[in-house]
Amino acid sequence: MKRKHGLVWSAMAVMALAGSLAMAQPGAGGSGGGAGGGAGGQPGERGGRGGGGGVGGERGEGRADGRGIERAMQGLRNGLRELKSTIDDSSKMEQTLLAVSRMQQSVILGKSAKSNELKGMDKADEAGKQKIQLEYRKSMNQLATKLLELEAKLLDGKTADAKAMIPTIEQMRDEMHKKFQGEGGKEGEEKKGGARGGEGGGSEEKKR
Repeated sequence: MKRKHGLVWSAMAVMALAGSLAMAQPGAGGSGGGAGGGAGGQPGERGGRGGGGGVGGERGEGRADGRGIERAMQGLRNGLRELKSTIDDSSKMEQTLLAVSRMQQSVILGKSAKSNELKGMDKADEAGKQKIQLEYRKSMNQLATKLLELEAKLLDGKTADAKAMIPTIEQMRDEMHKKFQGEGGKEGEEKKGGARGGEGGGSEEKKR
């Protein structure tokens, strides 16, 4: 019972921290824009609006939830790499716990993925879309719970047990990647990059 309460409080702490991070980043951009407005008259005012765009504009949305699932998978990949490099060294416990915290943050922030990022949403009817969204959030919750269990084992000094959980977490991440990540993921970015490259080549051809 105590362990369950501990996991619940840990989950609430991670969610609160993730929310603070999401709010803090756009806010910093807005402050910078405002300062520019005070110093430079009309040009500065335009700069101020640009800063505001960091909150509500396209870039601001990207910070908060743009490509949410892609960022979550990348955060998990990086965190697992760091975790595996430090978990066997007791003198690096702080780094190990930090890697776990970063993965937890990636999962919580990844839950805000936009609907059109999820694989299959473009072809599904309303009922199908709702099912995909619910399955995605359930999978993210299961992954978050597993990360909290891993952290609890580390805090209890059960490093070997925590290390044994890593393959399971990797498998969960890979299954989510295959099931939910569509055009918003790595393949989609590569396609977009190729298209932009083709357009650039066309422009060069016209110049010649």
